Amino acid sequence: MSGKSFKIRAEHKAPVIGKSLYLWAGSQLNLPKVHDSLQKRELTSTVDVYQLSTADWSSHLTRGTPPLGVIAYSCTTSHSNIYYFGGWCGHDHCYHNMLNVLNTIKMEWTSCSNAEQSLMKKGYGGMISVEFDGAEYLVIIGGKGSTPTVYHPQFQYDQIKDGVVRTNEQLLYNVSTEQFTVPSISGQCCLPTDSFIIEKITTTGNRGVMFGGIVAVNGDGTTSTNSVYIFSVTHSIINWEILKPGAIPNEGLWSMERCYHASAIINGDSTSPTLVVIGGTKRNQLVNECLLFDSITTGQYSCRKIRLPESVTGRYYHSLTAVTMSPHCVWLVIVGGCKEFEWKDVGGGKKEPWITYITDTNRLIMIIELVYSEAGEWIVQSVLDGNYPTSKNYQEKYQSYSKTRTWWMDQLIENPTEREMKLQRYIQSLHEDLQVAHESKVSLQEALVEANKQVKGDDFMRSVLEEMRQEKEKLIEEKQIITEDNEKLKLKVSNNEVFITEILKEKTQIEEKKQIITEDYEKLKLKIAELLEEKEEQYLKEKQIIIDDNQNLISEKDKVIAKLTSQVEEQSQNEKQIITG
Repeated sequence: MSGKSFKIRAEHKAPVIGKSLYLWAGSQLNLPKVHDSLQKRELTSTVDVYQLSTADWSSHLTRGTPPLGVIAYSCTTSHSNIYYFGGWCGHDHCYHNMLNVLNTIKMEWTSCSNAEQSLMKKGYGGMISVEFDGAEYLVIIGGKGSTPTVYHPQFQYDQIKDGVVRTNEQLLYNVSTEQFTVPSISGQCCLPTDSFIIEKITTTGNRGVMFGGIVAVNGDGTTSTNSVYIFSVTHSIINWEILKPGAIPNEGLWSMERCYHASAIINGDSTSPTLVVIGGTKRNQLVNECLLFDSITTGQYSCRKIRLPESVTGRYYHSLTAVTMSPHCVWLVIVGGCKEFEWKDVGGGKKEPWITYITDTNRLIMIIELVYSEAGEWIVQSVLDGNYPTSKNYQEKYQSYSKTRTWWMDQLIENPTEREMKLQRYIQSLHEDLQVAHESKVSLQEALVEANKQVKGDDFMRSVLEEMRQEKEKLIEEKQIITEDNEKLKLKVSNNEVFITEILKEKTQIEEKKQIITEDYEKLKLKIAELLEEKEEQYLKEKQIIIDDNQNLISEKDKVIAKLTSQVEEQSQNEKQIITG
């Protein structure tokens, strides 16, 4: 990649605003496995931004307090804002239920809601934004997390392990009123599911599509599914429809079960929305394929595979983002993720799957160029790996699409749709109201001209005072910013002081332990010396006893030998006398 590269990560999202991808948090090698810490805050206070125009990554520090749900959070965009809900904390079974928004213009975090006890703390779910009745809502669906404090009777909650619950719970958040509501459901609702994909069907305003994930079947809580659901949202009801295999006619093709996959919605010119799904796993095995669900709003659904290199599809826990480059071209940007599982020996003849991050720079970020063919279907034009954006060809390709996009936007202005015409009429009415207000203002000014001539001095003073007031407000605002920055600095210094104090305390404890160990060592040396001395003394005594015993034995032996010799000589003498006699 050209420019700065981003840190390797997985279980993240990379939403697009304009022509920039925003990458925050996710599972990272250097992410502390703690609830909160200074190091964790430093990591999560940074957002990596990928500029498609330059193919460069840049890191941006954010203001405000970032969320603690850093892994497998739910994410969606609205205008220049990115909303984040829930997520796993990265340690134990700690999940969150906070809704936060990142303003990408100010790069500032804001909490949209307090940690309400009625909201289940969870991750691995999904969230989209929808519009109806002139209001914008966030729809939050499914996932797994901590045991909820409130169980809603219209939903299901499956206990899958100690302290972890999988659910199909659904929430609505009104962006204007900043209030959560729990809707009713109708139709054939999804099962308690996590690790699925969910996308907004943008042309309809209040509909979405859900595919795959992990469910419980016959007591097996690790079963991947290939279920496809379409749902529609109102202010109090979410209606569900499940698509059966027969509802997607395409020579009998029905997608493989999967989880941990990624998706995006393609919206082309004069084409119906198309759902793209890439990668994922099933039973700890990679699902190396890319699926396109066409015409998902027409009732004539179709599903087909498109050929892509395994370097693109052979991954999971990744993100997939669709960027419209022209009326008939979309770039699918795929970022990060994990590759094939490695099996780790955990003892007792048992092995468990071990995730491994994608580290190959050619695979960290890849772009799939899709074009809408004359045959009326999306096809792969090219696949750009991590090295391609550094080439001159990339810049030429991007500039070409950029010019086409400018022409396209001009055409939309010259030939507006019904919705755009309605918006233009509304803007025109606002202009007319503004003109009336302006004319009223002019009439009022003319009526007061003479009176104003008499109080020019007062006007001048008022003008000066107004300028001073505005300047004061600016100073107050700057002071507030400086105060906030100062508080952050004080907090950081305070945290550092606490950290240093803990280190010094730990150092003192280590020195005390070292002193105790040294004293014990000296005592042990002395004791060993005493034992050696005692042993040596005992050895010398035993040696002397053995020597004395040996000398006594030798003396006794000499006596016996002398006696025997004397007896032999005496016997020999007697025998001689007998012979001579």
